[in-house]
Amino acid sequence: MSLDDATLSDRTKLREHYKIKTVIDLRTKTEHLKQSKKRAADLKVPALLQSNAALAEPVQIDGLRYLEIKVTGKKFENHMLKQLSWSSYM
Repeated sequence: MSLDDATLSDRTKLREHYKIKTVIDLRTKTEHLKQSKKRAADLKVPALLQSNAALAEPVQIDGLRYLEIKVTGKKFENHMLKQLSWSSYM
């Protein structure tokens, strides 16, 4: 299950029972767009709105801090290459 699909009960449990404070999001822009399209489609289905009232809430769960970490792209590749020793290139 994705946090984007969390019910109101799930959201409360994450905050209050598990004491989650920060969400580290490793998704790419493409994955964010795909989830956004899915959510928009879900909002058009009355049965889903009745079974998951959280769909009417913002995607990000209120009270949690979101950090989007980019693990793709040239900067990340260069950073990872710098972590290797010269012998590992051979």
